[in-house]
Amino acid sequence: MAAGTVQVPEISYETTQITEQVGTELVQVGSQFTQLKVKLTQIGYYRADAYNDPNDATKDQRFREYFIEGIDYKNEEIPTVTIDGVVYWANAGDEANPTRRALAVTGDDASAEYRSFGQLNAAQKQAVLNHLQYKAAYQFSYDENEAWLFKTLNGVTTKTKWTPEWKDAQQQYYHVDVAGWRDKYVRMQSGARAAVLRVVSEGLGEYLSGDTTRDGQSNGTG
Repeated sequence: MAAGTVQVPEISYETTQITEQVGTELVQVGSQFTQLKVKLTQIGYYRADAYNDPNDATKDQRFREYFIEGIDYKNEEIPTVTIDGVVYWANAGDEANPTRRALAVTGDDASAEYRSFGQLNAAQKQAVLNHLQYKAAYQFSYDENEAWLFKTLNGVTTKTKWTPEWKDAQQQYYHVDVAGWRDKYVRMQSGARAAVLRVVSEGLGEYLSGDTTRDGQSNGTG
């Protein structure tokens, strides 16, 4: 060190950024949904509270395949008046046609204009169902070859076959609050009911015709 000089330490400052974790948050990076091709086939008629005797299964009237005029209901050519046991023909509305009316039917079984339940047209049958407080009952099924799982992850979508976890679960009748299904009961698994968020109808439904046995086998013609 030269004479007459003093060594002074050199000090410098640098700004440093410190990152601290203050919490966590979930960020969606993908989504998925399932798709089924569903078929509803009419198997009869259902009313949830139609028990003659809740303790006697032989008197369970909740499911019916047909109705008998003169026993279950009565025909009369009175379209707009409510009479005990007689169908109110002006009340033939359903979900699709809420204000529909039906042509009254004679109660004279000797008349050429007489019609049994199986001979009624769609509006007349609906008037009978409204009178009896039954709804059409359908069996739910789906095409296993058209059951798909769609996944989108980081912008990439994949499509794979899907086997519902409820496939073999016990079935029962449900009233499903979905457009197009509100005027009917559907026999299906509870998981299937939950999966039905939106209904898209394709083609024509199948209806029960010519089934005269109350055995639950739907052995009439489609």
